[in-house]
Amino acid sequence: MMRFEGKTVLVTGGTSGIGLATALAFANEGARLVITGRDQSTLDQAKAQLSSDSIAIRNDAAHSDTHMLAVLDGRERTEHEYRCLLDLAGLRLTRVIHI
Repeated sequence: MMRFEGKTVLVTGGTSGIGLATALAFANEGARLVITGRDQSTLDQAKAQLSSDSIAIRNDAAHSDTHMLAVLDGRERTEHEYRCLLDLAGLRLTRVIHI
């Protein structure tokens, strides 16, 4: 039995780089995947690499209100609780922030 068989995992930023690699690793362990990303074509390409029951949701993590709605939408569409949530969506800073 695979470690995540029957479990649902959300990976924000799951369309490329570390996010996609993480989603693929969970998929190889039997997880149902919900991935999010900004670009529809990249989202479609990532979903094609995952299982047919995976869900791909277009959203922008830079907008926290719609980002959280996507998280809730994915949960409702799978009709399962999330076993794991990985927030790997990268944000690009366009100015220097002094701390």
